[in-house]
Amino acid sequence: HYEIALNGVSASEEFFEGEADRLRPLMELAAELAQNDEKVSWLIDHVIAGLRASGGNEKLLLFTEYRTTQEHLRHEIERHFGAGTVAMIHGGQAISARREQIEAFHDAASFMISTEAGAEGINLQRACHVMVNYDLPWNPMRLVQRVGRLYRYGQDKRVQVINLMSSN
Repeated sequence: HYEIALNGVSASEEFFEGEADRLRPLMELAAELAQNDEKVSWLIDHVIAGLRASGGNEKLLLFTEYRTTQEHLRHEIERHFGAGTVAMIHGGQAISARREQIEAFHDAASFMISTEAGAEGINLQRACHVMVNYDLPWNPMRLVQRVGRLYRYGQDKRVQVINLMSSN
């Protein structure tokens, strides 16, 4: 489902001469890496599998920085756990759409994937107590805002936060 967007770009549309030719190998490499994403595999095989190994069907809140990453995660998680298992919040949604996604997470969806748009002003403590920072923000106060979605009045379980990072 990943396509190189530079096909068919004319020289007059390029920002600089030869731009498409220089970017094409990078786009191809990115598409290839997306098909074998070790970070997503680790999330699914270790984090999610570990949470479910105890016999529970724990819900999971995931934060990412970018909508492209959000969509990639949705695709991979739904591929493993089925359509309709993921709710999403991002800055391009109307308030009513965000409310619908929050309700879906409180009901049937097992996963909520949010960009920074969901880091303030929403209450998810009724739905879950486990959060994954798939992408770490530069500002540590944003981590505090994210944790605040679960660590609120009414949370009756110990909040768990997992930060994913690459050692390389």
